[in-house]
Amino acid sequence: SIGYALPAAIGAAVARPNSCVVAMGGDGGLLMSVHEMETCARLGMKIRFFLLNNNNRLGLLENHLEHLHGLKGVLGTRNPIDWELISSAFRWNYISVSSESEIEDAANAAFASPGPVLVDLKCDDQLSPDFKNTLSVADRASGI
Repeated sequence: SIGYALPAAIGAAVARPNSCVVAMGGDGGLLMSVHEMETCARLGMKIRFFLLNNNNRLGLLENHLEHLHGLKGVLGTRNPIDWELISSAFRWNYISVSSESEIEDAANAAFASPGPVLVDLKCDDQLSPDFKNTLSVADRASGI
């Protein structure tokens, strides 16, 4: 979950240096390990990171605080992140996807690119299935 996808991809790339490694994670999670983008570029890792970017509106931690503990707005309003600028700063290739019809072309371009690539998939801000499952488990545990 949070912040693990990129470090795990780096581990896979170190274990299989001649392979292209695919990782997928959310924007909040990538922010927790964003500094590792420099490591990937420095070592020339062939990592393709597919970013599920909902402008951090799902906010797993915030959802837990609100729905499981009744605390709302504790973490404040999040600022939008310019992933293209971040990718450029860390010397990653950047591909933006804003509709489902662009995904196949974006994936093909990502796999044809040298070095690490960030594919920025713009997503809706609906409640995630994983969090719905978490709430269901919590409800059963509390006898609701």
